Amino acid sequence: MLLKLGVQSSAVYSDFLASCRRNLNDQLSTIQSQKQEAVDVLEFVDNCCSAFLADLSLVTALSQRFFPNQARSVEEVNSTSVIETPYQGSLNTSTLNFCLCLRE
Repeated sequence: MLLKLGVQSSAVYSDFLASCRRNLNDQLSTIQSQKQEAVDVLEFVDNCCSAFLADLSLVTALSQRFFPNQARSVEEVNSTSVIETPYQGSLNTSTLNFCLCLRE
């Protein structure tokens, strides 16, 4: 709605990223605290990781849908070593784009 009211997309995108960053960081803090407690592995994955990954996917989809011009290029993502994981090859490029934006 803000975009339809003439607010600059970069300002809306910046606010969107800040809100998502806070939400995902809160979820990660919760995951870390539950990890330190003696929680069943399956319960931990079901309650924490699946919810976090679902929210990350949702935020990535929303970012692409409403801010397509703000996405980084695939070449820029591939040349960045911010996310170092053995699973990097199997991660969706859109998710990597969004994760890189959240880390900034």
